[in-house]
Amino acid sequence: MRKGWTPGRLALLVAIAFVTLGVAGTASAAETMQTSLDWTEGSFEASLFGFGKHLWPEAVPAPDHEHIPFEVSPCHRALSLGLAYEPAEAGVLVEEDDIEIEAAYSFRFQAGLIAPDGTLLHRIEVDDPTLGTPFGVVEEPGEYVLELELLDGAAVEWETRVRGFAILDDPTCDLWLNEVQLNPPTTDLGGEQWVEVYNANDEAFDLSQWRITGENSGDTSIIEDGTAVPGEGHLQILLDEGFFKTQGEIVQLKPPVGNVLDASPSLTDSRPSDSSHQRCPDGSLSWGFAVQTPGEPNPDHCDENVTAS
Repeated sequence: MRKGWTPGRLALLVAIAFVTLGVAGTASAAETMQTSLDWTEGSFEASLFGFGKHLWPEAVPAPDHEHIPFEVSPCHRALSLGLAYEPAEAGVLVEEDDIEIEAAYSFRFQAGLIAPDGTLLHRIEVDDPTLGTPFGVVEEPGEYVLELELLDGAAVEWETRVRGFAILDDPTCDLWLNEVQLNPPTTDLGGEQWVEVYNANDEAFDLSQWRITGENSGDTSIIEDGTAVPGEGHLQILLDEGFFKTQGEIVQLKPPVGNVLDASPSLTDSRPSDSSHQRCPDGSLSWGFAVQTPGEPNPDHCDENVTAS
């Protein structure tokens, strides 16, 4: 949700080049999977640093600040902050020794990271537009809060977001929603619907209380306790007939707490066949349509490509 900057105004970009903490260097889930909070816009009125006078006493906490909630999933726990800041009057030209120059205001932001239980985990100050601002790795998934406050600077317009990156050697990052069978009720397969989860890690992964959801249907299925996907293996999860819509369905794999870990593109199936939507090959970014392989490896190449929505 980026808006255009007004021509001639000074745009100070803070941490716009995101720091990819702990991202793997190989072609794996850990390299490709990341989530981000959509760009959030707002404005502050604060003191001018060394320019004019403060808008409130220094001893009093700033009255203008934002608390922005966002979800962290188990895999995407290496967090970094992106912030774009523009002083409202930064484009004003100032005459100095008969030379017109563009005024540049100093600034200082404070950003805090608040855990789901309300504990303040980190609080950092940002005063360098070239400085990356990683928040570090959090231990648990859930709803965190970004606390943002301008300590010194002009009245401003700002935009911010938090990105969560996959963590090297974290087994959660090796889970994939690998295959989806929508099976329209009119097919010769009786309308049976199911998904398959693929585990690229060499150790089994416990899926107890994880969730399968259909974004279009609005239905959710909670995976039973004691259910595990074997190491370097596949697990078929059966669902009730009609659980998914067969037109434009987006299937999601969610942890017990936190945001979506993995999701399919928009899928449609109206054909009476034993083919399914699948990643070709296992754990790849390419979805297609091929003969179903529940509990078994998918083919290297699908019969038809599926465009991600």
